[in-house]
Amino acid sequence: MHQKLLVISGNAPGYDGVGAILIRQILEVLSRQNLRIIALRNRDQINTKNINNPWVDLSLLRRYEPSFRPFPNLAGELISFSANRLLLGRHINKLMASVVEASKQHQCQAIFAVLDCPTVILMAEKLAKQLNLPLYCFVMDHPNLFVRDFGYDRFFKAYLLRCFDRVMNYADRIAVAGETMQTAFEKRYGKQSVILRQGLDYEKYACRDNSHKLLNPDCVRIGFAGSLTAKDTFEQFLASLDRCQWRLADKPVILRILGAHIKLIPTGPQHIEYFGWRSLDELVTLMEECNILYLPQSFEPSLKDFTELSFPNKLCTYIPAKRPIALHAPPGSSIVNFYSKYACGPLSTSYQCDELLDSLESTLKNRQVYKQYQDSADEVFAKEINRQQLTQNSILFFNKNL
Repeated sequence: MHQKLLVISGNAPGYDGVGAILIRQILEVLSRQNLRIIALRNRDQINTKNINNPWVDLSLLRRYEPSFRPFPNLAGELISFSANRLLLGRHINKLMASVVEASKQHQCQAIFAVLDCPTVILMAEKLAKQLNLPLYCFVMDHPNLFVRDFGYDRFFKAYLLRCFDRVMNYADRIAVAGETMQTAFEKRYGKQSVILRQGLDYEKYACRDNSHKLLNPDCVRIGFAGSLTAKDTFEQFLASLDRCQWRLADKPVILRILGAHIKLIPTGPQHIEYFGWRSLDELVTLMEECNILYLPQSFEPSLKDFTELSFPNKLCTYIPAKRPIALHAPPGSSIVNFYSKYACGPLSTSYQCDELLDSLESTLKNRQVYKQYQDSADEVFAKEINRQQLTQNSILFFNKNL
């Protein structure tokens, strides 16, 4: 518990964003003075609020992660692969020098690497070997998400996944975001792991009576919060609402959105409330004012590993609102498996989501079914996804030799 720890992450621990909050919550079980926290930020994350972040000791700029592909053919892929390997490799060597110096100054005794960006994945094993320190790794999302987001060619994708495998095989301890990833990684790497996922204080929210908080009984308000990783599914949902003219259960539909970088291209009249980024307390309050919450997962074939292994943090932030959570996800995804144990709301595994809207309508018209979904969400909150469970698992991860 008193071990000096070098922390490297692409997300700066803090209060801005799901990843930042989760990492801070994990680290809060340790003494801050025993931590040397290094944030490897991209250009979008450099701002005054981050510079003054008390949870960051050293901020370094990560570069050359996005793909550069001049031609959409094999030649373009080879150029892209060579450019990424060369430029990113050189940059990582520069970052390594700064990180190694910071670790030695603080006399760190172990490394906690959050594998939340390609740069950390590519440098974690090298760093542990150079410093000759134990390596503890936390995986929130499968790296195929970065392949999609940064537009990597097939060659760099294969290289990144090989590096990820090497890091996992080298790691002394592994933490993951959900049960499906835990099972898959234990089978693939032969190591036990601990589940670390965001949780709010159950006692704080369980006692709140939010039955009166629905803003308007004459409309149906659907809530969506967080980043939009499942753009394809979300657009299908909007298209289905367009086809039913934004009406459910004989009432007009309002879609309430919280989050950053949401781009909408409406094809007709829509009724959308946009609140931008909000704190967790504000998010819960605004979701309490909705009838149903919407949780999409991508159907893209390229993200199959991501949906099957990663656990959506949206569920963690939705459940305190005590509203049915409509899940729209491909069969076999991790959250669908989770819903087989805890049915927190209507579920559709069909890409065309007319079936989901039918289930929403049935739920809204049936108070008993609606209440069953609420009770299931509360059970998840009490037993599985809360701050107390996260604290307990974080202590287990940092203290126990797995």
